[in-house]
Amino acid sequence: MLLLTALALLCSALTPVGSAAAPSATPTERVLAHTETLLSFGPREHGTPGEQRALSWISGRLEAAGYTPTLQGDPGVLWACTAGEVQPGAIWFLAHPDSVSSSVPGAVDNAVGVAALVVLAEDLATLPPPSQVCVAFPRAEELGLVGSIQWVATTPPPEPGLVVALDLVGQGQLSATGLGPRFGDDAIAWLAGFDRVEQPVAYRIVSRKLGIERSDHGAFRHTQVPAMHLLGRGRSGIYWAYHSPADGLEQVEPQAVEDLMETLSHMSRTRPLPQPGAEAAVKLPHLGFVLPGGLVWLLWGGGLIAAAGGWRGWRSAGVALGVSAAGTAMGAGLWAIGALGRVQHAALATPLTLVWLLTLAAATWAAPHSRRAGEGAALAFGILALPAGLFDPILGVWLSLGALGLALTRYRPIGGVLGLGVPVFLCLPSTWRELVFHHLLPPQGLVYMPVRALVCWPVVALGLSIPRWRRGPVLMLASALVMLVVSLLMPAWSAAFPPLETP
Repeated sequence: MLLLTALALLCSALTPVGSAAAPSATPTERVLAHTETLLSFGPREHGTPGEQRALSWISGRLEAAGYTPTLQGDPGVLWACTAGEVQPGAIWFLAHPDSVSSSVPGAVDNAVGVAALVVLAEDLATLPPPSQVCVAFPRAEELGLVGSIQWVATTPPPEPGLVVALDLVGQGQLSATGLGPRFGDDAIAWLAGFDRVEQPVAYRIVSRKLGIERSDHGAFRHTQVPAMHLLGRGRSGIYWAYHSPADGLEQVEPQAVEDLMETLSHMSRTRPLPQPGAEAAVKLPHLGFVLPGGLVWLLWGGGLIAAAGGWRGWRSAGVALGVSAAGTAMGAGLWAIGALGRVQHAALATPLTLVWLLTLAAATWAAPHSRRAGEGAALAFGILALPAGLFDPILGVWLSLGALGLALTRYRPIGGVLGLGVPVFLCLPSTWRELVFHHLLPPQGLVYMPVRALVCWPVVALGLSIPRWRRGPVLMLASALVMLVVSLLMPAWSAAFPPLETP
């Protein structure tokens, strides 16, 4: 036994740094080892020797596994498929090998994604999937999806069944984004079968209506192919080391890599692939239940009808709108004091958000309460649900649920809880950080205050139906002042979320 142990230690010591993990290693361990190898090649900015070494390494690993990799186009895409010649209906996994600049190691963006596809290809060569799976490595992604766009425009793969881009994986919660207009009832239900993958509703709406895609799946948006993006979302919804020198191996989370490999293996072997569709289906957050597109439209319309039934509460709705505007104005003033003129996304700081919420609560408690506040809340929910649903029923249905809940329950504050999804979502600092991160909104948070006043309008109307407490406004304002002092003593982004720095 001692002799065997000594031999094992000797073999381990003689293994070169950066070499492939042993065959007995788990997929997660192999991905981590391959990621370290890719980082050892140095900067992988497009056109650099580091990128060429990465491409040669990928090609070598695929050849060793029995594939015939092809580099197609300029800058092009390196790809390989199981079962030989490319076939229609295959699932394609994409991961770009380049990093954004010479100062950025690019571990999470995107060495982990590349390493994961290499490990997946090696495993599929040993145990073939039921139908064809292809892995592709588009070049020059960081220059604006250049490689994938050129590929799709000139020599696209023949009729893919599904395209999945891996980008910013290896940390955070694995999430499916980029679920655009080709993801209908069938595709959303198919994706819901992968329990390690979340489907953020906000990303679904943005992809369906705005088409802002920032990874290689975006090249397929205007085709008939369902294409999506797998990425990791951190505790604040974004990856703080994005495009920074801090994006090193220490950012990679083994549990996130394990979730990724389990998902890729499952997707590779789950057939049939989803059929494309245009329905407004949505997976309910944290419940795993898929709301079909037809039901989404039905609930939205039902909420509008229920809201119309609350027209008698129009005075209460007007009072609630005024209270919401007044509370927001007061909160904005305290917010500006807490920010002290700093421009680093000051209004997104967590303590300043609490200042605003407490001030809004104080204004609500101080306002005259109304017997028809519940009807006013239903009317407010419906008025907001109408334009939201016309933009996308997936957005409007949450507000309509509030109107329905108020119409169907006797104790109105409880029924209105059903419609709090959008207001609560737009109160969270992480929401605004994420929207700014994706360049959907400007960084200065004070411009969001009118939006927040509007979305909190039905919430205030609900609050006006709760019995008053005389000391409530004083307590709320005192708490707001305490949080203001805390804000003055903290960085503009708050201690919990350090500043985001990009080159």
